[in-house]
Amino acid sequence: MFRIFLTKKLLSGEPTETVVERPRLKNRRIYERFSVDQKHLTVMNDQDILSIRDISLKGFASAVSDRAYERFLIGDVYTARMRYHGKVSELDLKVAWKRENLVGFELYEPTTPIITFFKSLVRPVQLAHSLSQVEASFMESHQGMTWYHGEDVDLHIWINDDEGLAAWQLVADDQVVEWSAVHGVKTGVLKRQSFAESGILEPGEFLRSIDDSPNSSRLRFATDIILSGSFAESQDLAQSLVARFERYARVPIVINDETHGETFICEWSLMQTALQNLLDNAQGFAYKEVIMTLTTTQTEFLIAIEEDGPGVPLEDRHRIFDPFVRLFSDSNNRAGFGLGLAIVKRLISWHNGSIECSTSVLGGAKFLLRWPKP
Repeated sequence: MFRIFLTKKLLSGEPTETVVERPRLKNRRIYERFSVDQKHLTVMNDQDILSIRDISLKGFASAVSDRAYERFLIGDVYTARMRYHGKVSELDLKVAWKRENLVGFELYEPTTPIITFFKSLVRPVQLAHSLSQVEASFMESHQGMTWYHGEDVDLHIWINDDEGLAAWQLVADDQVVEWSAVHGVKTGVLKRQSFAESGILEPGEFLRSIDDSPNSSRLRFATDIILSGSFAESQDLAQSLVARFERYARVPIVINDETHGETFICEWSLMQTALQNLLDNAQGFAYKEVIMTLTTTQTEFLIAIEEDGPGVPLEDRHRIFDPFVRLFSDSNNRAGFGLGLAIVKRLISWHNGSIECSTSVLGGAKFLLRWPKP
């Protein structure tokens, strides 16, 4: 997940009655713009969660509310903080164009590290959008395989008619991530074997070098490519990686469903972000146990997430919902800059609900989300 928090307006653009529209592009790839899934990339400012629709090496476009659309003026410059896979960077963004509740943000006077960082962000999306299916039935040794090929990327998928997804292999930028129902996940790199003939170094075959244990950066890279892809098997592949992460999660999550089959009504894409933030937070502080409980009353939906960690001091229980507030954790996976709970509070308020922090019967913190039934 990649998030940007617009922290401060540096420059104001000039208001104008004429909206500058960017021409519609018949071929986005010419301009290196790629559509993305709103679950993959999100942006947050002081009032809105902005869903990114397109991204390029120069910036991105976001769908915004009517209120935000009027507030953003062409030429506005914001300072922002970006988080991507735990790494935080500061950058400046300029409002470059507006059209039909879409706002285009471009990098403003980016430094070399920011350009490099943004390239690493865009690269998985770029690779995913270059994939197209290849006819592989002519390859006798690969019967039952589906093959997707793109620029510097190949994806091979094997599906068993009886049991479903059997295995897959992704090779992108000489990095290898593969999964099978028997052996699980493996990662590695491709290395070209060269040989000398008559004093001239000749290229040889690629050799696959597998890591001793799955490399987290390669897994994230593969996950981003898969989540950005539009091929039919993308959800199955994503689930196979999710299962791997759950298996090796620092603290397992127990789910208690006490709803008796009742359907929760909410804006799922937003509630999913809220729950993910709370669960990530709980796993970062828990010692051995995290429990999520789903309940309902005649008038409300309720979700409680609790853990057996050190808990939240009484004097901090209101402060933790403010942006950029972080509490100490013994865990080594607490990357971030203190926006998770602030985002949760904003999302639940849009459901006319609330979030509260208390002490769990497990001994740690308990966060309770509640919002009214329609």
